[in-house]
Amino acid sequence: MKNWFQISALAMAGAVSSLAAPDPAKSARCVHRYNLAGVAPSTAENATKQVTRIFGKAGIAIRWEQLPTGSPEAHELDLNDSAANLLPSDEHPCLVVKITQELPPGVYPRALGFAVPGARFGIDVELVYRRIKSQADTDGSGVDVVLAYAMAHEIGHVLLRSSVIL
Repeated sequence: MKNWFQISALAMAGAVSSLAAPDPAKSARCVHRYNLAGVAPSTAENATKQVTRIFGKAGIAIRWEQLPTGSPEAHELDLNDSAANLLPSDEHPCLVVKITQELPPGVYPRALGFAVPGARFGIDVELVYRRIKSQADTDGSGVDVVLAYAMAHEIGHVLLRSSVIL
């Protein structure tokens, strides 16, 4: 299972490499990260560094911003799936990644997270920490590693504007 995470995240990063700007230093993708699950700061930081490295190999620079957990965008979810939403928008310039402890029962029961590629506002990626930790324990992997690969995979969906599951 551990190799699947790595392959899946790297495949997503490779697929979005065509979206890379000519000078990544000047046009880094802005990502707002919200840690609503209370993940240890060192674990969350290690995961974001790994995601930065994964996308860096594909020529995509990421600039992380940690905002207060009470920010409205961390609690809004746009599920309008209109095709018009798949076009890039200046009104939603930063990707929003939320790490939550759990989802309501029955919502994506086996998923480590989900992406909303057409979001016009609010959350673009939501990661489920309890499931990520459980997967890490099962695989014998570090929680930061599983969190990083799940995060990279879901961010890849947003950058590709695709909800196709790999």
